[in-house]
Amino acid sequence: MRRKLLHQINMVPFIDIMLVLLVVFMVTATLVPTSVLELPSIGEAALPKPSTIHIDILNPQAIVLRTEHQDPVTLSLTQLTSKVQELLALNRQTPVVISASKDLAYDQVMQVMDLLQSAGVEQLGLAVKVAR
Repeated sequence: MRRKLLHQINMVPFIDIMLVLLVVFMVTATLVPTSVLELPSIGEAALPKPSTIHIDILNPQAIVLRTEHQDPVTLSLTQLTSKVQELLALNRQTPVVISASKDLAYDQVMQVMDLLQSAGVEQLGLAVKVAR
């Protein structure tokens, strides 16, 4: 009498091994230290000098230019260059501070920074919110 061969794979040992590997992975994942990114921190920001030019970027089409002695003016990118050059004619060392919404694209802030540097701005800074 001949035995009939069964053509089946026994899945129980496979499942046991996978469960053991899952438990090992879960235990070791809690032991592995996560990478901590050391970001530079800022202290209390010094108040800007009274002659500082402030540029607020609300969106790419609305850029507000503020100075100590003038009312805020809303400008386009092309108007911004000529207005900043006009203000820098009095003092080339006048610092310019950019304030931009955190929702604004990085590229749009970089376009304004590039325009300001091509206009001759030597001291350019970014305004930040001080964490408390």
